[in-house]
Amino acid sequence: ARQLRDHVIDRTGVAVGVIITDTMGRPWRLGVTDVAIGSSGVHVLDDYTGRHDDFGNTLEMTVVAIADEIASAVDLATGKLDNAPVAVLRGLSHLVIADDGPAAKDIVRPLEEDLFSLGTREAMQAGARAAVSARRTIRSFTDDPVDPSALHQALEDAVLAPAPHHSEPFGFVILRRDNPTDHRRRIELLDAMRSAWEHDLTTIDGKSKDEVERRVARGNILRAAPVVVVPFIDLATGAHTYPDDRRNAAERDLFMVAGGACVENLLIRLAAEGLGSAWISSTIFAPQIVREHFGLGDRVIPLGAVAVGVPAQPAKDRPPRRAEDYIISVD
Repeated sequence: ARQLRDHVIDRTGVAVGVIITDTMGRPWRLGVTDVAIGSSGVHVLDDYTGRHDDFGNTLEMTVVAIADEIASAVDLATGKLDNAPVAVLRGLSHLVIADDGPAAKDIVRPLEEDLFSLGTREAMQAGARAAVSARRTIRSFTDDPVDPSALHQALEDAVLAPAPHHSEPFGFVILRRDNPTDHRRRIELLDAMRSAWEHDLTTIDGKSKDEVERRVARGNILRAAPVVVVPFIDLATGAHTYPDDRRNAAERDLFMVAGGACVENLLIRLAAEGLGSAWISSTIFAPQIVREHFGLGDRVIPLGAVAVGVPAQPAKDRPPRRAEDYIISVD
């Protein structure tokens, strides 16, 4: 652009501005338009910040991309198929300046302000890499309802967890606070588990009344959460049976590991859907109560309970983990 401008001035003695254009697509819009990719001797931006419109309103963030508007207008004159490489635009001499002036690159939005700094593929890769670390335990929710479709998407991702013997041993009970029947059954279950827990803490552990109250209060999140998901595995769907306890215990452990992967998938996808969650272990300590309450088979093993809702506040940052701190060297 600078060379072209200098050449025109040398040949004609006329001060002109030069803009070099190219075609570009735009986010959210169909079709293409021309934009400035090079410029010399012309203003490329016109900042209206601080000016007033005809109604007396102060403009606070309006910056017009003059060079791009000129490029688009020129494209209308030259066309795409008319073999017209140059157009002369008159009537905008007030935008022409004596020196080279700002460059077309000055129109490019700074990376830290760019909503589209990544391409689609790169954005998807970045999102996938951040999915696990973005999950947090959220214990405070708003009263906003949980979108059923978002919950179902999370459940569908949850059951993609690996499981032994090509089985799919996973299941869920969904208890929504905005469903009166669900909520009643939830409270009945929590009351029954609370009674069993209080009995264990008092009779077996010898805890004081204050200590018992303090411990059982940890489960109150399950009473207030908009949704509670009770995940479980069913050994009857594919677990092998052996004549000895050692292998039967190992088989059970296989399915418990699969269940843990299922729960983690659930938590990650909930976070990706903008929902908060907290995994609470309580049902693991009361499997028979859970089975009887929901009429589940005797080989069903509950995997805790997950409180779900719209987060009431952003999750706190946590320090990054270093792989070296968890790797054990074996000589």
